[in-house]
Amino acid sequence: MKKWIIICWSLLLLVGCTAAPVPEVQLDPRAQATSAPTEPVTTPEPALETAVPEETEAPLPEETEVPSEATLSDRVAAAWEDAGYLSDLVQYSDMDLLDLYGIDLTACKSGIGFADAVGYTNEALVIEAEETMAAEIESLLKTHLETVKNQFRSYDPEALKLAEDAVLLRDGGVVVMIVSPLAEEMLAAYRSVNR
Repeated sequence: MKKWIIICWSLLLLVGCTAAPVPEVQLDPRAQATSAPTEPVTTPEPALETAVPEETEAPLPEETEVPSEATLSDRVAAAWEDAGYLSDLVQYSDMDLLDLYGIDLTACKSGIGFADAVGYTNEALVIEAEETMAAEIESLLKTHLETVKNQFRSYDPEALKLAEDAVLLRDGGVVVMIVSPLAEEMLAAYRSVNR
């Protein structure tokens, strides 16, 4: 019998502890004292005048400026971009061209260069300068290609093949160097650009 009494008391305690009181909601007396919000007063907007201004002819400019034509190097880069040849290349800055090749673009008519963004082998440059400067740039790029070939010879036969098949062309005052598996296609795109 003691056992049943202990079980009953335990159940009563359990039921009494688990029953939660119902919360009582009390209103704040300050909220009851304020009045309901009123609608803002709007004033009608004045009617807009719909008068049509007199038509006057604007004076025509005496001379119309024609935007300057893009440089040869920019047009070649655009042709390469349109054909998808620059998808894995990034453009060199002017300082990069000076540091890597010794080419000072401030002494040239125009120039642009690209380097491999996913590897280390592909390069493409188009430089336009006076013919004597172009000959010097061609010499700098020949030296660069020989250096690259010597580096690749010891450890990367595929890169060596690309460097050996590279395009280095001087056409008057324009120098083009292309180290790429698509060198011939890029050269054809260069030749398709009007000068």
